[in-house]
Amino acid sequence: MLEAVLVLLGLLVGAAIAAVVLRNRGGSADALRVEAERELASARREADAVRKEAEVAAKEHMLATRSEVEEQLKGRSLEVARSEERLGARAAQLDQAAADIAARESRLGERDAALSEREGRVGQLVEEQQRELERVAAMTQTQAREALLARVEEQARHDVARRIRTIEDEARIEADRRVRNIISIGIQRTASAHAASTTVSSVTLPSDEMKGRIIGREGRNIRALENLTGVDVIIDDTPGAVLLSGFDGMRREIARLTLQRLIADGRIHPARIEECYAQAK
Repeated sequence: MLEAVLVLLGLLVGAAIAAVVLRNRGGSADALRVEAERELASARREADAVRKEAEVAAKEHMLATRSEVEEQLKGRSLEVARSEERLGARAAQLDQAAADIAARESRLGERDAALSEREGRVGQLVEEQQRELERVAAMTQTQAREALLARVEEQARHDVARRIRTIEDEARIEADRRVRNIISIGIQRTASAHAASTTVSSVTLPSDEMKGRIIGREGRNIRALENLTGVDVIIDDTPGAVLLSGFDGMRREIARLTLQRLIADGRIHPARIEECYAQAK
């Protein structure tokens, strides 16, 4: 940068001298020298100003570059610090995991040792009990085995007998349940016919057109009959018949006699229904 400034300064000085020479080619030597010195001084001042500006620009550029480099270094330092922190945390986790594994292996080793010791004690106890049984029962190992097998066989027979009794009880309970279910189904099937015979009465009609007269205009006749007798008058597609439904046999019979009187008379209206009902009752 400084070399460029010097080159520029030399060019300015040369240009100034050339300008003075060309301007005062015909003047005196003193005047030429004075003019040259003045131009040279002016060129030096301009060169100094240009050099100072170049130095300032170079310093600013250097400072900007240094600041940029420092920012980059700071960012990289932060990234390195974070990476080191993550690596440290990961290392701590690995150390903790290694410590946990070591502790677990230690506990497993202690447990294996305890199990081995317990197995040894159990084996010793079995041998001691076997010797004690042989000593107390005065039996050899073969005799003790036979006695044990006989006892196991007897216990198995008891278990089998108890299991058989349990199966028989379950079968008897299931059979009772099925019998009750069959009986209830039979009762339901026969109850409908019995209920129909005890709660429904039939009245024969001379013709199906009589059904419309029993119903009456807007149903006033059938409503009057039902309100007086307290039974339900069922008029359906049954040809030549009307059904009377009710649990009270007396009411149902009074309604049947009332309806028969109305059919025989041929006049069916609320007032006549009341007269026939009073006669039937």
